[in-house]
Amino acid sequence: MNTEPLQKMKQKNINRFMRLKKLTKKNYFDVQEAYPVGTNKEKRRNDLVELIRHEVQSVSPSRLLSLLSQSIKWQQLIGQLPKGEKLDLFKGDKHIKRDRMEKIAERNSKIIKFGTMSCANSAAFSPDGQFLITGSSDGFVEVWDFDTGKLRRDLKYQADDELMIHDNIITSINFSNDSELIASGDKNGKIKIWKLFTGICLVCFDNAHHQQITSIEFNLDGTQILSSSHDRSVRIHGLRSQRQLKQFVGHESFINKAIYSIDCLNVISCSHDGTIKVWVVKSTDCAFSFNLKQISGKQTIIQDIHLNPIARHDQIFCCLDSNTVVLCHLDGKLIQAYKNKSKKSVQDHFTHICPSTRGQFLYCTSETSLMYVFNVETAELVFIQRIHSGEILGCIHHPHRNILTTFASDRTVKIWRM
Repeated sequence: MNTEPLQKMKQKNINRFMRLKKLTKKNYFDVQEAYPVGTNKEKRRNDLVELIRHEVQSVSPSRLLSLLSQSIKWQQLIGQLPKGEKLDLFKGDKHIKRDRMEKIAERNSKIIKFGTMSCANSAAFSPDGQFLITGSSDGFVEVWDFDTGKLRRDLKYQADDELMIHDNIITSINFSNDSELIASGDKNGKIKIWKLFTGICLVCFDNAHHQQITSIEFNLDGTQILSSSHDRSVRIHGLRSQRQLKQFVGHESFINKAIYSIDCLNVISCSHDGTIKVWVVKSTDCAFSFNLKQISGKQTIIQDIHLNPIARHDQIFCCLDSNTVVLCHLDGKLIQAYKNKSKKSVQDHFTHICPSTRGQFLYCTSETSLMYVFNVETAELVFIQRIHSGEILGCIHHPHRNILTTFASDRTVKIWRM
């Protein structure tokens, strides 16, 4: 009864106000009082319609389409819907461009050059295929248009030069599955969670690890972060609670990478100690631990691991500190080996690996800045090429198209296409 309209009624029509006040105090409904003789519910409703008709503006049906058009333009302005992007208004889905056939990304289409004191240490494509992000040695997180090789200026904060930033070297970066959140980890063990379309830092884990972050990944629904570190631990952090939820300890040296299984019920980690461990998320117990001595004849560093896109539930590619990558089950049983048998570079060791979207090709980068491409099914080396002038720091494949991105200490990020 203290709202502004009722207070005005009290001043101008006290009798009506008191009658209404009396009605609100009744704990029963009086039909005769609500509908006097000669009226009914339908007639009273029509009377009310006539009373408020002149207060309501009636618009043509096409007005809805105009409002939808304005909302889409607003989404384009803030970067949620890139210009020219198709959108199903009824399903709410963005159109995703997919290549029908897998082909080797061997042609360098764009080069992104960094400053003399900076280089990209980590990069990731968004799962919806719209964005490329990099985390650099000067602490910046930047969002790129991989078609033009330029910064996405349709994101207002980047247009205003208000970039996402750490106060230390960024060593790992990744997207959430809905492509709306970014996680970045740095050399001091700090993790930050960013909102892609606004550039706002939502959560900061100042002491996520005691040493450098080596890998970072969201769980399926984007509520938790999996990270690995030089401090020999793998941890899970909750975005809502903003604290550590799980810790997996057992490796005897630096952990190079940790990834979720496809259902996020297990975590797989690889280390400088030469072992691969499979952890049960719920209990944090180690279900399997194995090395690959049968391949190299000795226990060797595991540089990188990736789920097999064809059979992601129980198969992983493992990059050894040698001229060999192996595909094996999560219990350590060998499926296939991919060896560099080129006479000119047989001693060239692999450093990073990346399977193509449908798992037909396996890209491997080496310590001599070469890129090797294997046919996954036949293990045949089908392509080899020098791609950088400095140490290659990583390679990533686009989720839907035949596009590969590599980044190196020569201060360049290169986009490769078929």
